[in-house]
Amino acid sequence: MTSAHPVLFEQLQTLYRQSTSTFLGTLLAGTVAAVVLQPSGHTNPLASQLLWGWLGAVVLLTASRFALVRRFFKRVQAAPEPRLDISSTRRAARAFATGSFMSGCLWGILGLMAFDPQAYVPTLFLGFLLGGMVSGALGSLSVYYPAFMAYSIPSVLPFALRCMTEGPREFAGFGLLTLVFMLVCLGYGRGLNRSLLTSIALRFENAQLVRDLAAARDRAELASADKTALLAAATHDLRQPAYAAGLFATGLKTTLAKAFTGSGQPAAAQAQRMAGQLEASVMAFNGLLEGLLDLAQLDAGATPLAASPLPVNALLDSVAGTLAATAAQRNIRLRVRARPDLWVNAPPDALQRIVLNLTSNAIKFTSGNAVLLCARLQAGRVHIGVIDTGPGISEANQQRLFNAFVRLPQDKEQAGLGLGLAIVKRLAAQMDAGVTLKSAPGRGSIFSVNLPLHAGRTPRVSPPQAAGDASSGAFSGWQALVLDDDPMALAATTQAVSDLGLPVQPFDSAEAALAWLGQAGREAKQGLHLLVTDLHLNDAENRDGLTVLAAFRERLPGLRALVITGETAPAQLQRIAHSGVPVVRKPCQPQALQSALREVLAATWNA
Repeated sequence: MTSAHPVLFEQLQTLYRQSTSTFLGTLLAGTVAAVVLQPSGHTNPLASQLLWGWLGAVVLLTASRFALVRRFFKRVQAAPEPRLDISSTRRAARAFATGSFMSGCLWGILGLMAFDPQAYVPTLFLGFLLGGMVSGALGSLSVYYPAFMAYSIPSVLPFALRCMTEGPREFAGFGLLTLVFMLVCLGYGRGLNRSLLTSIALRFENAQLVRDLAAARDRAELASADKTALLAAATHDLRQPAYAAGLFATGLKTTLAKAFTGSGQPAAAQAQRMAGQLEASVMAFNGLLEGLLDLAQLDAGATPLAASPLPVNALLDSVAGTLAATAAQRNIRLRVRARPDLWVNAPPDALQRIVLNLTSNAIKFTSGNAVLLCARLQAGRVHIGVIDTGPGISEANQQRLFNAFVRLPQDKEQAGLGLGLAIVKRLAAQMDAGVTLKSAPGRGSIFSVNLPLHAGRTPRVSPPQAAGDASSGAFSGWQALVLDDDPMALAATTQAVSDLGLPVQPFDSAEAALAWLGQAGREAKQGLHLLVTDLHLNDAENRDGLTVLAAFRERLPGLRALVITGETAPAQLQRIAHSGVPVVRKPCQPQALQSALREVLAATWNA
């Protein structure tokens, strides 16, 4: 509900803005009246003097009202707020209404003074003039109804009453019509005033609504920014211990296997079995945590996607290599069938995540013994398919399967929250890619993602080398430098790197790493070095993994690097992408970390 003060002030502003033309009209009408109503000849010099005196009064009153208008706008400009305070506004309203009343009284005096029952034409002219003045005031004064009443009633009423009480019968009828006309104008002015008041109030309510909507939008944007910041911080802090726990679990299993090899003791078998169960539990927890955090990031729009030309065949080979061990454990043949000349323009990490999720689901839920990754060209789009021979999905369940936390009854025995396909759907939407599902109960499923064919020139790509082709003996002469500010993550990464047969020099801070760089001798600097660093280091001088990497590259020729991070902030992810350094996301499977390390060491990538 709009308060009365702003509406009244808006009325007065309109009233005062229109007053200049109204005052000029009053001066013109008064001059015409004084000239036309002059008595003929010199029969009544007193009447002539009274008319000129009346015109002088009109001029003086109008001049004073001009001064009133000017003072009003000066006070508005000098006011500290966009409008006058309530008391000043009411005084300005009373002043204008008083001026209107005085003007009306002057026209009423003219009606009494110039009325002549013996002169039909001047009297009729006077009646029409007064009626015209009231009609003209409708447009200018009805915005503030008290001013319109204060002007109209004293203008017409004296002339109407004198016509009705003096002169012949025709004058009485004319006076009655003049009175009726005044009442009609008052009623019409009242309706017009209400419409104007409603319009002004609606304008203020709309303006307030716009302000409320803007404030709500600002609050929503602030809440979204806070959510994104909280998500980024929580993601990093949650992934650190999960990442370390996963590496420790795998390291424990490996150590137990080496310690009890050939012992034949029941305790050894039980210890290895428990280590395997611990590893499986930690890996399942890592998978659930990563899925939840990734889904939250996608919903918050905190995951930047940068498209680049990508060979489909190499992508499918990479996915197959990553999941080969998992498929072998389930006795599933994982095959790839794709033309080598198919390229798409897509964000590499996002597309690989989509195909990984679809393939992982196919391996997990298929009841057959084979999963096929394929790609074909159709109507200018590349269709990447994952085909399994599982139990199939009914049409009623196919759409809801892409919603978060949805799992079908036949999937309950498998671990998970039902997030994989929800992440696929959101990633595909951000990439403007289409995802389809063809399935029927008992006939398996075909999940397909389609993207436009990259028709431009494709970059030259070296043939990929399988990560498992390089043995730890091939890396002799290398030294690994591991940098992480989290003690658990540092210890776990150090263990995982040392399992590859590499000597490891750990650093718990950017300061310690740079100090080693400054003190290392020439012989140490001439060796082959691999820097494995976390991105976020909590450094007092705001140095992070990329900053330390840049310093190391200046002094260590041939340095290779791998960034391990749980960061999700878009700006940081873009920095990593622009640096060209390989990245492993926390939390990750130990096999994935060691596979990435082998690829970095075995590749012909030049730092």
